[in-house]
Amino acid sequence: AKADTASPVSLQPASISFKLLPAALLLTLGTAFSVYDYHRIANLTRPTDNAAPLVQRIAAARSSVFYGHHAEYAMTLVNKDALEVLFAAQHAAHIVLDAHLLQAWATALNATGDIERAKYLAQRLKEFRHQQSEPFFAPCNDPGVAPANKPFQCTVPQRRFTFADFR
Repeated sequence: AKADTASPVSLQPASISFKLLPAALLLTLGTAFSVYDYHRIANLTRPTDNAAPLVQRIAAARSSVFYGHHAEYAMTLVNKDALEVLFAAQHAAHIVLDAHLLQAWATALNATGDIERAKYLAQRLKEFRHQQSEPFFAPCNDPGVAPANKPFQCTVPQRRFTFADFR
C-alpha cells in the first residue's frame, strides 16, 4: 500500500480574506441601504392599496439619498405652483431630461416671467418631435391665431443660452 503523499489541507483562513472583510461589509451595508432608499421612492409609480396621496408620497420620496431626483421629476408633472416646478425641474434635469420635463419646465419659466428661457426650452422640446408635446405646439400651427397672440412656445428666443444659464 502506498502512503498518501498529498499535503494536508490548511484550515487556516487566508490572510487576504481578513483584509477584504471591511470592504465586503461596507458593500453589503451600502447595498442594503440602497434597497431601503429605493423603497422610499418605489411607491411613486406603483402605490400600494393603502398608499398616501401622491403629493405626500412625493414629499417623502424627496428625502431619498440616491433616488430623490425621481420625486423631483414627479413634482414637475403634478404640481401647479410654477416656483416649485422650477425648483424640481432644475434638480431633476441633472438626471433625466425628456419631453415631459422640458414642457413642464418651459411652462413654469413662462409663468414666472422668464419668457426668453421658456422660449429656448420650448425650442429644444420641439427638436424632440415627441407626440406628447403636439398639443403644446398646436397653437403654433393654428391659422386662426394671429402671430401676435401666439403663446411663447411658438416664437424663437431673442437671446442665446448655454447649459450654464439653466443651473
